[in-house]
Amino acid sequence: MKDHETIRAARRRLGRQLAAWRLKAGLTQRELAYRMGFSRNQIASAESGAPASRDLVDAADRVLGAGGRLTAVRNAITAAAAAARSETARQTRARAAALAGGDGPSVPGPVVSTEGG
Repeated sequence: MKDHETIRAARRRLGRQLAAWRLKAGLTQRELAYRMGFSRNQIASAESGAPASRDLVDAADRVLGAGGRLTAVRNAITAAAAAARSETARQTRARAAALAGGDGPSVPGPVVSTEGG
């Protein structure tokens, strides 16, 4: 759960950075959204720390002249989220294997007939 909280905190930081770049450019959320081709609600959600699409962050980075900084932060968050999902899946598989009493599911061997024929 620590990873998930870290990722949520990183998304909130990205949202604050997006808002700071927007304010530095002297734009409202509505004006930025118009220039980017997104809705004001999408900008507001991203600024509040909701997951933001790659397209939204890339467009914001371009329109606001952030020089790739916003995109780099989003890419780091995406990589951290993928790593957390992978770790969760690995732990789930390990628990399932432990419950099954071995390294994994048992595989039946070949069928052998003892009858002559």
